[in-house]
This record gives sequence, C-alpha cells and structure tokens, in this order.
Amino acid sequence: MGCKPPLWKYFFLHPRLWFHMVYGATQATQFRLRGLGQKKALAQELIAKLPVISFNNHVIKDGLRGRIIYGFKALIKGLMNPIYFARNLLETWH
Repeated sequence: MGCKPPLWKYFFLHPRLWFHMVYGATQATQFRLRGLGQKKALAQELIAKLPVISFNNHVIKDGLRGRIIYGFKALIKGLMNPIYFARNLLETWH
C-alpha cells in the first residue's frame, strides 16, 4: 500500500517528529504520512502532540545508542559494498 512511515527521512528532516514516532505511543496516524488517502499535515500535527517518555530515561538513551551503533555499522557495510548500500538507501527513502 505504500503507507509505511519513512523513519529515516524523518530522522534527518524532522527529528522531533521522528522522536515522537519512535518513542511515543504507536498509533495509525503514522500511516497517514504517505500513500493512498494521506493526510500529511494532520498526521504530523497529531503525532507532534503525542506524549513521549522523558529524554533522561535509560530506555531512550540505550535505544539511541543502539540506533547510532547500528547506523554506523550499516554505513561501514554500505561503503564496503556500494551496490548494497545504494539499493537499501533507495528502498528506505522511497
């Protein structure tokens, strides 16, 4: 259906919104950001209002640390194999 939220895109372009999507309550609003029947502006507004755990929480810190380590490893793997990197980058950003 093409409605999966583009988390990588939001990580770089809208970090606060990304933070709410990853560490806030999961709800169907995330799937209105793109695809058929999208309501991007309304979805962004509602996601921004979601309650989020305090940043000074060990769950948040460990989650961010894990994502940074995973991202670094994926980048190194991609640099070693540029075709793999380009294919996955296109799939993620689409």
